[in-house]
Amino acid sequence: MHLATARSWAGGLNTSRLRRLGGESALIVVGQVAAGLGSLVATRVFTALLRPSTYGQIALAMTLATLLQLLLFGPLAMGCLRFFAVAREQAEFDSYLHAVRRLSFQASLGVLGVISLLLIGMNLAGQARWSGLIAATGVYSLVYSYGSLLDGMQNAARQRAIVAWHQGIGQWMRVACVTALVGTCRASASVVMLGQALAAGVVLVSQFVFFRRRIRTASYSHGQGENGPLVEKWAKAIRGYSRPFASWSIFAWIQSSSDRWLLQRFAGSGEVGRYAVLYQLGYSPILLMSNLVTQLVTPVLFARAGDASEAKRMQSGRRLIYILLAGCLLLSLVATGVAFLTHRWLFSILTAAEYRPASWLLPVLVLGGGIFAAGQMAALVPLSGIKSKVLMAPKIGGACAGVLVTFVGARWFGLTGVAFALVGSSLIYLLWVVHTVRATSSGNSSGPQQQAGSLSR
Repeated sequence: MHLATARSWAGGLNTSRLRRLGGESALIVVGQVAAGLGSLVATRVFTALLRPSTYGQIALAMTLATLLQLLLFGPLAMGCLRFFAVAREQAEFDSYLHAVRRLSFQASLGVLGVISLLLIGMNLAGQARWSGLIAATGVYSLVYSYGSLLDGMQNAARQRAIVAWHQGIGQWMRVACVTALVGTCRASASVVMLGQALAAGVVLVSQFVFFRRRIRTASYSHGQGENGPLVEKWAKAIRGYSRPFASWSIFAWIQSSSDRWLLQRFAGSGEVGRYAVLYQLGYSPILLMSNLVTQLVTPVLFARAGDASEAKRMQSGRRLIYILLAGCLLLSLVATGVAFLTHRWLFSILTAAEYRPASWLLPVLVLGGGIFAAGQMAALVPLSGIKSKVLMAPKIGGACAGVLVTFVGARWFGLTGVAFALVGSSLIYLLWVVHTVRATSSGNSSGPQQQAGSLSR
């Protein structure tokens, strides 16, 4: 009798959990679809408003924003996401939030310092005409980074409806703000970057309001001041987990930016603009779909892993990641085939005439994006533990190899060579990550337990 009752209760619990996960998945899908549609509309509007050379300047400016994100706020966001559930389990959430605030302030000073040095350097070099674009990019980077940080913590708190809402409106605000500024002023790269910063700022205000209401005021723990030992404990834990990300981020940035800068060197800003459109329509949607899955799964994996001290909790998460990895590769092949059949039609709808001759490269960018997304999915295996530094070799080595093949492609084959180099570098990264996962998953159980013990102390 008791056994039947327990089974009935477990079945009801599983059904309830499945329904909740189904509802959360639907919210994420709605948000990502809205963001994807907004991105497509933005591409169509921007290519109509901007010449390929101006579009190329914006793509180059975005490499600076990417550098600041990868080097400063990106690693911080990963550390905050990883320890969100752990801080709640240990009833030290207020101290955790104080640590996040302190680290965010330090990252902001880093952004302002880099932008200031660039502005001084450009003026001393007689290139003051770039000052407006650099300053606008710095503002955009800072505002966008804070939004990403809040998104990560709200996602970790399973407030996926809020995250989906902000992701959905973000791209549409970008279209509205950029169009309004370009209509009021002239269509320059700095005006477009200011429009994107304004859109990110509007979304950030909404994110902060929801954060104050739903997370900051929640009674997860009792605060112990802004400078207590618990605050230092969480700041140290977040820094330790985030430091490897910052170490390899400079190499990741060099790789992710080398395609645009090498095209600028060997082919001109017009080809950079066409490549940026290909990237937006081919590479980014695949990453968007993989982020949809990652956004749902990552908080579950980190919560299931806890402080990474129990092997059974870690193993159950790994099995799920392997299934997702296989599905990601299959989806990439299907998407590549669809892009091959529809690339001319898509470019006729989504881009201006100046960009359409490059449409045949769309399937190549889709394949490259799918392979890279699979590599990111495989990287969740070590990230679900505490030892993120095991990814330094594939991250740094893969980035260096990617720069090399991109240089060869840009130097001798131009836009076509860069597109195929993206596939090659993504494949190198995927194979390296898989090799690292296989090597570290066999017989390396003491490391996580030791680190978890130091965290609990």
